[in-house]
Amino acid sequence: MDFNLSNSKLLQKIQPNREQSTKKLSNSEVNAAIQKYFQMTKRKEGNIPNPTISTTQSSKILGQLVTKVSPSLDISVPIKPPTPSGTQSYRPLSEKKPHHRPQQSVGQSKDLILQKLQTTLFQKPKTQSHQTTPKCNGEESVSVSRYFESSKKLKGESQEYYLTRVKNAFSRPLMDDYFSRMYREHFYQTYQGIQVASYLQPVYPNDLQNKQVHLKQKECYKNKITIVFDLDETLVHCNENLAIPSDVIFTIQVSPQEKIKAGINVRPGAVKLLELLVKDFELIVFTASHPCYAQKVIEYLDPQKTLFSHSLYRDNCIMTTGGMYTKDLRIFNRSLSQLVLVDNASYSYAWQLDNGIPIIPFYDNKEDRELELLLKYLKGMQNCKDVREYNRNHLRLQYFQDPSGPGLVFERLFQQKMQI
Repeated sequence: MDFNLSNSKLLQKIQPNREQSTKKLSNSEVNAAIQKYFQMTKRKEGNIPNPTISTTQSSKILGQLVTKVSPSLDISVPIKPPTPSGTQSYRPLSEKKPHHRPQQSVGQSKDLILQKLQTTLFQKPKTQSHQTTPKCNGEESVSVSRYFESSKKLKGESQEYYLTRVKNAFSRPLMDDYFSRMYREHFYQTYQGIQVASYLQPVYPNDLQNKQVHLKQKECYKNKITIVFDLDETLVHCNENLAIPSDVIFTIQVSPQEKIKAGINVRPGAVKLLELLVKDFELIVFTASHPCYAQKVIEYLDPQKTLFSHSLYRDNCIMTTGGMYTKDLRIFNRSLSQLVLVDNASYSYAWQLDNGIPIIPFYDNKEDRELELLLKYLKGMQNCKDVREYNRNHLRLQYFQDPSGPGLVFERLFQQKMQI
């Protein structure tokens, strides 16, 4: 796919939609829409003080409060070469909506290519719990207290965080287990997110300056690395449908009169990870979700307020011309040489690629052990003078900037071709 697009032409295409994107996604507009809904409901119900919110309406409201990227896992990657038309997708043919594979763009307009890339990024599973994350049988195989003692070395070679799993997922013998499929999908999503973000600009040029935050740093964290954690799909997952089993259900106050409920699944080992890191790293949570929802989750993970030093929310994000919330680390009063962002969405850290640490998304799979692998990676950077150099050497995300397509990126990373 030819990604040598003209930024100026692309921005001209996007410019007319700036107001529309901002209106659709801003905090104030979400609040206004919620308030309007409540007012209309009260009028229809004859000014009843506490109108009942239907399950459907509750899910819609919650969907506006929670920002997440949920890659679809019902993929069937074709072994045969792509068709000359460039329209074949690595997703199932049964899906009604066409999906775009970055390296296949013959005959398509540049703005259509970008639109398809963004559509792929925001694709959600039709039924997240049952389709993407099958429940394991019986109780959890490892208790939380013993979670980080359960590591078993995979056969053969030393393990490299994230990249080893990506390599194994695309290598023979090809595996079709849940995590292999997850890594294959996430590899494509990471590539697409970085490519899309490279074309987009902040909606407002002064956003970076206006969103600067001055966070006080405790004396014990002076000269220590700051780890910024994403929330949704990284530490927890929010079930918008209460019919899906959840670890805990929160009541969220969305207006002075009205509340909705949200089911939350906590990633295995999440709290334990934070407890093991907090002595040696400053921990901050940075989410693109609405604070009325996110604060409930953070309070649940850190009830004593001893783990997270600070919390940032949707208003702290930089929104792009394409309507994407990104997390520009330059808003922090911390040195970029001592600052990393752990996030399942690659476009979140695309502004500072060398500061980003990818992680596959979590939904409800209790066999998930990604945080155990993440702990080892983070501990390895503890005394680094510059975390960007550490990430470049171990994650090599700079290779994902190659516009030639994910297949060639894979070849550069591992000196072998994809088997899919």
